[in-house]
Amino acid sequence: MTSDLQSLQQRLSSFSVAQKCEALPDGSFRIVTPLLYPSGTRVEVFYQPEMDLFASTRLSDKGQTAALLAELNIYIEGFEKRRQILADICRTLRVGDAHGELFVAVENDEHLADAVMRLAQACVRAADLHYTQSFRAQSDFKAIFATFLHQERQDNIEDYTIEGRFGRRIKVDFFTHQGNGKDCLLITLFSANETSSHSVANDVFCRWYDLERYRDRFQFITVMDSSSRAFRQADVNRVGSISRVLSYPADSEELRSLIARPKP
Repeated sequence: MTSDLQSLQQRLSSFSVAQKCEALPDGSFRIVTPLLYPSGTRVEVFYQPEMDLFASTRLSDKGQTAALLAELNIYIEGFEKRRQILADICRTLRVGDAHGELFVAVENDEHLADAVMRLAQACVRAADLHYTQSFRAQSDFKAIFATFLHQERQDNIEDYTIEGRFGRRIKVDFFTHQGNGKDCLLITLFSANETSSHSVANDVFCRWYDLERYRDRFQFITVMDSSSRAFRQADVNRVGSISRVLSYPADSEELRSLIARPKP
C-alpha cells in the first residue's frame, strides 16, 4: 500500500498548474492554466510582482472572464442575483472582485500554485453563469410557446413523459391528442448563445432518438425560436433527421394546423 501511495504521489507531482508562462511588456506574466472556460479556451491568469518589498504579489484575470460573459450578452452589474452568485463564488474560493476583475493577493510565493488554481477555478465558475442564463431563456421560450399552444388546445399536456430505450422515462415538453390522426409530441429548442447551443441540440436529438420506436404512433415536432441564430445548421439538420423542425412564431400557421383540435 505504501509503495502504491508513493507511486501515486510521484505521478501527481508531475502535473503543473501552468501549461505555459510568458513575460508581457508591462512587466506581468501570463499563466495559461489547465482549466477551460465553457467555450473551450484555456483560463489565463496574470502574475504581477510588486516592486515594494512589503507588498503582496497580485494575481488577476485582467477582466477576461467578465469580457467573455459580455460577449454572450451576460452582465453582472445591475443584476442582483448574478452579483450574489459571484459573491458566493469569490467567498468560497477566497478571491476578490474589483469592477469585473477577479484577483488574489499572494502574501507568500510558496502559496502561488494554490492561488493560481483558486483564481482559475473562480473564473470557470463565474463563466458558468451563462448556463444559468441559457436555462432561464429556454424556460422563457417554452412558456411563450405554451401560451400559444394553450390558446389553440386547452387539453394539451405539459411535461409529458413516456418510456424510451432501456426503460428510461423521457420527458417531452408537450403532448396533444389528435383523435384519428397521429398524436403530437413537441419539444422546444432554444439557446441564448452559440456556446451552449450544441449541447442543447444534442439533448433534444437524444430524447427523440430514445423515443424512435414510437415514430409510427406519434408526430415528433421540434419547435425553435424564429429569432434565434445560435444554432449551427448541422445541429438543426441532425435534429431534423429524426423530427419535424418548425419555428415559432414564424411557422405559427403550420403549427396551428398540426395541433388543431380533432374533428368529431
